[in-house]
Amino acid sequence: MEPFIPLIIFSSIAVVGFISYYFSKKMKIIRELKKSNKIDIKNFEHNTVGKIVGQATLLEDTLHAPISNRKCFYYQVIVEEERKSKNSKSWHPIFQDERVVDFLIKDKTGVAQVNFIHKEYIKGYLIKDIKYEIGSFRNNNPRLEKYIQSKGHSTKNFWGSNKKMRYKEGVIHVGETIAVKGRGRWELIPNPEEQKLIIEGVSDIELIISDDKTTLK
Repeated sequence: MEPFIPLIIFSSIAVVGFISYYFSKKMKIIRELKKSNKIDIKNFEHNTVGKIVGQATLLEDTLHAPISNRKCFYYQVIVEEERKSKNSKSWHPIFQDERVVDFLIKDKTGVAQVNFIHKEYIKGYLIKDIKYEIGSFRNNNPRLEKYIQSKGHSTKNFWGSNKKMRYKEGVIHVGETIAVKGRGRWELIPNPEEQKLIIEGVSDIELIISDDKTTLK
């Protein structure tokens, strides 16, 4: 029976890994958006929940991503540290950083405002297309080191050497095609041509956002 023990251990690890991945925040968001049919903005009914797919465009303000300095409406950052055990190395999250401002989303039928006034109801997954690493044998990035330190974390270990760390960044930028799901409400303005659709998260209805291509159908 002994030859089967490594196989059982490997299978158990694979199952645990699959379960962790399947129920991760990323996959929950992707599944939620993929199962939702997109609705044209002009056909969105007042006080209902639905998904819009369109291009992000400027409302009033933009952000700048921490390290790439890209202009954006929404950014997500993950910083991880490599840690070593006796026989392996693995990456461990140190902190996450996320900021967002209101923006517009435009499809072929109209324009809607994505409203983030209730930030506690936002759930987003952005493709992390910018990655940097710092460490003992790399040319360190002073801007990245300063950013990590500003979040209350040291880039040095006990002996004063640089820790091996990596930075991953995703943004929603002007013109990017995204999927947004939330509650839609029409601002009731006397002139029908000036009515605006607001997409937001409220109470038990989350505002879900992603730029993952599989969610755009």
